[in-house]
Amino acid sequence: MIFAQDHTHEVTKNYYQRKRIEATALWDVATETGEIAAAVLVPSTKTIHFAHAAAQLSKRPSFTPKVRCSDTWPTKNEHWEHLLGQQMQGQLGLFHCVQRMTRTLKKKHPDHFVVVNALLRCTCRHNEEDYENLLKALKEGTLVSKKHTTDEIMELKSTKLFRQRHDRCL
Repeated sequence: MIFAQDHTHEVTKNYYQRKRIEATALWDVATETGEIAAAVLVPSTKTIHFAHAAAQLSKRPSFTPKVRCSDTWPTKNEHWEHLLGQQMQGQLGLFHCVQRMTRTLKKKHPDHFVVVNALLRCTCRHNEEDYENLLKALKEGTLVSKKHTTDEIMELKSTKLFRQRHDRCL
């Protein structure tokens, strides 16, 4: 069994009384089937704040993971090995792996977006049908008021503007 743990801060941003209950993030665990095994509001990303929920999760007879995917891997691995009483393989989630690499790059470097786009093309793929529909809409001018040529689209794809405007379509 594989499980993924994560801290999500977006969940609490619109919560009306988050400061009163000191909720800055949601700690969650998802299983390989996509089900959420645990979700807890926490005041920080420190292990102590989700330790009780993790201990309760580890007591479930059906929760017998061998691999942990995490935004913090390899840190906190000892915590899980202690809870589960076994050695565990781990991996950094793809999003966080890419984030660790791209955050080390200088944003003002002239080749920054070229490199980031190349890295994303190596690690991620868009849904092919959505991608083709986006290109078609850009060429026909149905998405924006201007019709784009193939060359203009190729040039636009290597800019930050393309991702800002069109990632939501993909």
